[in-house]
Amino acid sequence: MFVTADIPLLKEKTAVFLSGRPAFSNYYGFDLSDTQYVELPDTLVLRKTYESYCRIYFLSNSAIELKQVLNGLTPQDIINIPSKSPVDQTLHDLLSECGYKLSGIYERLYKNFNQSSGPFVQCYARPDESDAIYGLIYAHFNPYLDHLPSEKELRSMIDNRQVLVNRNDDQANVTGVIIYTRESSRLYFNCWIDHTGWNNALFLLFNMYNYMGEQQIEKSYFWYDSMNKMNKKMYKILEYQPDGLKDYTFIKQPYI
Repeated sequence: MFVTADIPLLKEKTAVFLSGRPAFSNYYGFDLSDTQYVELPDTLVLRKTYESYCRIYFLSNSAIELKQVLNGLTPQDIINIPSKSPVDQTLHDLLSECGYKLSGIYERLYKNFNQSSGPFVQCYARPDESDAIYGLIYAHFNPYLDHLPSEKELRSMIDNRQVLVNRNDDQANVTGVIIYTRESSRLYFNCWIDHTGWNNALFLLFNMYNYMGEQQIEKSYFWYDSMNKMNKKMYKILEYQPDGLKDYTFIKQPYI
């Protein structure tokens, strides 16, 4: 059903369907590598492949055509709808009819930068630590609900110095990691964890604050599971607040 295409062709097709003001859409600008598509007269569906699952993006003016494609998908084809408003009931019902269930709601938080407390420590990850970092984050986060980097993306982020780590006392093993993406004067945290304790995790975060001070970053962002009351309390203590954007994740049943 899905066919491959080069990135320029995919950009051209998405531009055409966007110009038609689609009634049903969860599309936003993203990296179109490893992406296939299905095109019907009033519907374009994109499927971006990761290691063990795919993410589905659609632009459609036809409920019938969209349902035709979604009915043929599997539980590994995940649908995310980022929005500052609740998911439209018509779209919600359409997804439900195709076997999709709302499985998670993540909320974006932001914080205007506060002054750093010291010099930035350049504890960047090494390329040979890629496997250990990948194993750490995938052991603690759900790849369906969280937007985790693929192995290829993680290696690239390490090469681009977007990954900071904590190591154990002999520096042999990675115990914590914080991954970020910078866009001009804004910084987006992709992942943050240290399984050895809160103090070590805070070192990574406060070290990033020092980085933001040196780089004149004005604002930083986190995503968190809105059902996780502990995380909500933690980010409130850290003075992060919601900016209104939520990410609704729909997974086709059964949830595998």
